[in-house]
Amino acid sequence: MLSLLLRTLLAVPQQRISNVQHATTQSILTPHDATGLGENNAVPNRFTKVEQDDSVCAAGSRQWTGKIEVTHGNELFYWYFESQQFAERAPLLIWLTGGPGEACTVPLLNGGGPCTINDDGTATVNSPHSWTNFSLLILNPLFLLSEIAGVGFSKSNSKPVHRPKTIDDVTLDLKYFLSTFVSEAFPELRGRGFHISGESYGGIQAISLAYALANPETGGPQPDLSLESLVASSSFADISYSAPAYYDVLCGRDHQYLNRTECAIMAAAVPTCETAAVSCRQTTGDEHCWAMAAACAPILQFWVPPEKNIVHLEKPCAGFPTCDPRMKAIETYMNNTEIQKKLGFAKNHLVPFVGMDMEVNIYMAMHGSVWLPTSSKYEYLLKNTSVRILGRGGYLDPDTPIEGAIRGFEAFHWWGQAQFRASRPEPWYYRGTDGDMVRGGWRRGYSRLWFVSFDQTGHLIDRDEPESSLHIMKQWIQGGVPVQA
Repeated sequence: MLSLLLRTLLAVPQQRISNVQHATTQSILTPHDATGLGENNAVPNRFTKVEQDDSVCAAGSRQWTGKIEVTHGNELFYWYFESQQFAERAPLLIWLTGGPGEACTVPLLNGGGPCTINDDGTATVNSPHSWTNFSLLILNPLFLLSEIAGVGFSKSNSKPVHRPKTIDDVTLDLKYFLSTFVSEAFPELRGRGFHISGESYGGIQAISLAYALANPETGGPQPDLSLESLVASSSFADISYSAPAYYDVLCGRDHQYLNRTECAIMAAAVPTCETAAVSCRQTTGDEHCWAMAAACAPILQFWVPPEKNIVHLEKPCAGFPTCDPRMKAIETYMNNTEIQKKLGFAKNHLVPFVGMDMEVNIYMAMHGSVWLPTSSKYEYLLKNTSVRILGRGGYLDPDTPIEGAIRGFEAFHWWGQAQFRASRPEPWYYRGTDGDMVRGGWRRGYSRLWFVSFDQTGHLIDRDEPESSLHIMKQWIQGGVPVQA
C-alpha cells in the first residue's frame, strides 16, 4: 500500500514499525525437477518449473510454480496459470503486486486470481471472477531483498551491494525474468500479446517495466513479447500530483472523514506540498523529491492504521499494517508445511511466509525511488508507441486518491492531452449475476489513455468488487472500455 509506505516512514512512530512482523530467512526453491540456481551467472537464465494441481489453488486450469534467476543470483518466484479458454492464443498478462513488500500470493487468494482463500486459511475455492477466464496469467512477486528475506517466496543475494534498491533495479530483474520465462521456461509464449497490470506500488513497477520494454536504450534483455497495454490500478500516476490529493479525498468531498481541525491542518500544508511537488517534477532529483516527501508529510498524519483503514474509507481496519481481513488466513495457508512442499520447497528449506514485509516497504522508501516522478515514462509510451494505458481507481480508496491520479493523467504531455482534459466522466454499467444492469462507476479518456472509477470499492478493487473489475478487465484486454455490457 503506497500511503502505508509514506506514513510508516514519515508519520508512524518508530516503535510501531519495529514491532511489525517480517521474514528473517529465505531459502532457494528446490523442486523435484530443479535445474539448480546459481549465484554469479553473467547471463542469468536458470529456472525451476513445477506443475501444480487444484489441491493448492482450485484454479480449474493448468498451473505451474517456480523460480527464475535474475541479476546477482536473485530469484523471482512465479505462479503461472493457463487461460481457462483458448490457452493456445490467449494474451499473456503479468500482475505486479503492491506495497512495496506484498507477496504475490496475497492478490492471488484475495482478488482477480483463479482461487480465493477460505476464512480459516485451510483451503481455496474456485473464483468465478478470475482473470484467467480471458488471459494467461502470471502472478509475480514485487521484488526481493536479501537480509530481510525478500518478498514472499523469492530469494535475494546475501550481499548488500546486490540487493535491489530502486525501481530501476526491480525493472531490470523483471526484464531478465520475462526473457527467461518466454524463451526457456514457456517457449510456446514467444511473440504472444502482452499486458502489464500493477496494483498500488505495482502500478509504479508496471509503468517502469512498460517503459523499459518499449525503450531499447534502457538496457538488459528484450523479452520476445508484444506489449499491448498497461493497467495501473489504485496507483499514483505520478506521486507529485497524488500527495496533495489526500486532502481532497479526506476533507474535500460532501462527506468529510476528518474533523474540522484536522482538515484545517491538512489544508494549510497543501500549498507547501504543491510547491515542493513542482520542484521535484522539474528537477527529478533525489534531494528535491525528498524535500517533497517532507513537505507533504503533514497531509498524511491523520489517516494511519490501525486507527484508520488505509484501504477503505468506510470500513474498520482489520489489523496493522494492511487492514486486510483475509491477510491472516493467507499467511496461515502459505505457512502450511504441506502447501509449501507441494509448491516445490524441500522439507529443510521451508520459508517463513509474510504477506506484507514492512522491512522491504521501508527499505525501498529509504532509497528514494518511490518519490521520483513517473510522468515522463507515461509520456514516452503515449508519444512513441501504440501501447494503451488504463488507470483504475476506487472512489472509497484513502490510499491512492483518484483525484491525484486524474490530475497526473491530465498533465501528461502528448498529442491527445487537450482532448483527454476536455473529456467528461460518463457512467459505465455491467450486467450483474441477476441479469440487471448495475452502475460500476464512471469512465473518461481519449484515444489510448483512459481512467475508470469504481463507485463501491476502496484500494483493493478486485477484492471489493470482483464482478465489476472482471468486466472492465475483460473488455480492456479485448480492446476497449465499455459504457455498458
